[in-house]
Amino acid sequence: VTEVLRCAPADCCAWCPAVVPDVSCFFEITWAKWNSSKSRLIVKGNGTPGETVELRHAVTGAFVGTKRVKDDGTWKITVNGLSTVPCSVEAVSGSASVAEAVRRAPSDCS
Repeated sequence: VTEVLRCAPADCCAWCPAVVPDVSCFFEITWAKWNSSKSRLIVKGNGTPGETVELRHAVTGAFVGTKRVKDDGTWKITVNGLSTVPCSVEAVSGSASVAEAVRRAPSDCS
């Protein structure tokens, strides 16, 4: 289940398409997946353009990676060769945070 955090500022959706006036600005993880054949974690989401997203292990809080949200409102963090694969990840941007289970995480994930 993806958790979605709605933004509080009225102007947070300046980047949303004008053709969809009722779209709310949000910060979310849309996809989190482990690729065992490449030892790679890929996490994608949406957020406010220009903001920094920090990815953490949801249980331990250990830092996993960081990326800036692109102008189109999307972000993607790819991490290779993790020694411990998280069962779930947490993305943090400003005061917003969301968590997501990692699809295809190995049975010994933590």
